[in-house]
Amino acid sequence: MIYSIGIFDNMPVPVFKTIEEKLGQSLLMGITELTGGYTMAADKREKVPEIAAEISRTLREQYILAYRPKHSQHDGKWKKIKVQLVAPRGASQLHVDYKKGYISPG
Repeated sequence: MIYSIGIFDNMPVPVFKTIEEKLGQSLLMGITELTGGYTMAADKREKVPEIAAEISRTLREQYILAYRPKHSQHDGKWKKIKVQLVAPRGASQLHVDYKKGYISPG
């Protein structure tokens, strides 16, 4: 899992920005979400320590879930994964981050 902190300004996109600067947030989110992690945006550098502390708390509160498919097909194709969480009564809000799939061995 990859967790990232992106420092993105909220200014209108000037013409002189590179394509990476223009698409930076969506590109970074695409990478992190593919791994099951996420990107947290900081509009000011001063917010980075606060965001890093939140990611640190998230990492300390993780559980690891593993599984092996019953009918594994070794076809080199993308296999989707869906994880659903059912919170027990009275539980506070729960959140699940997970990989959205994997490529099976070919």
